[in-house]
Amino acid sequence: NSDETITTNINSDTNTKESPSQATFCLGVERSFSDPKGTILQIAKRIHGPDGVVTGEDGIPDIVNSLRMDGQVKYGLLARGEAQYFLRLPKEGYVDWIWDVAAGYGVLME
Repeated sequence: NSDETITTNINSDTNTKESPSQATFCLGVERSFSDPKGTILQIAKRIHGPDGVVTGEDGIPDIVNSLRMDGQVKYGLLARGEAQYFLRLPKEGYVDWIWDVAAGYGVLME
């Protein structure tokens, strides 16, 4: 079962979530940058079920169990177990540079 695999992968000493359906997505503030094709929304629906994504009053769909913030703080939340998923799927043509992720990677590894 793919849900069991996901659960195994997200559980750690600092993580308090027991199942993928309870997991929190850590997302960037700019929706059009971090998920321009809606791929992360589709992943969230698969993990959280059909009610895991709702459309707000502004007409824009969003993940119910998510935190939106800018910068490297997302890695800190992952390291502390306050979020379990952080996907970075920028728009086509964007090039990630080492400094985009290096500090966050260091936080996660320590």
